Amino acid sequence: MPYIFLPIYAYSIVTLIPIISLQVRRLRDAAKNPWWILISFVPFIGGIVLLIFYLSPSRKKILPMTLQDRLSEVEDLLTKGTIDEEEYKYMRKQILLKFLD
Repeated sequence: MPYIFLPIYAYSIVTLIPIISLQVRRLRDAAKNPWWILISFVPFIGGIVLLIFYLSPSRKKILPMTLQDRLSEVEDLLTKGTIDEEEYKYMRKQILLKFLD
């Protein structure tokens, strides 16, 4: 009779680490500290709090600007009249020097 539950126990042990890693990844994606996973030990309330965290929207990822993005931003300032031609050349030179290093 105890051998009936053996596949269930084996499945639980095999899937434990992937389940925890997915939960930690989702908490990080939602900009929450991964240690919040420990609240699951609080009966009822812990599960509700984690469910709310899992359903919350992801934070926006801020990617570093590429060289082309920076140059087009400075060019937009020139076309809007915010900076003059001399400032544009200086800023363009600074951006190019920074990216060459």
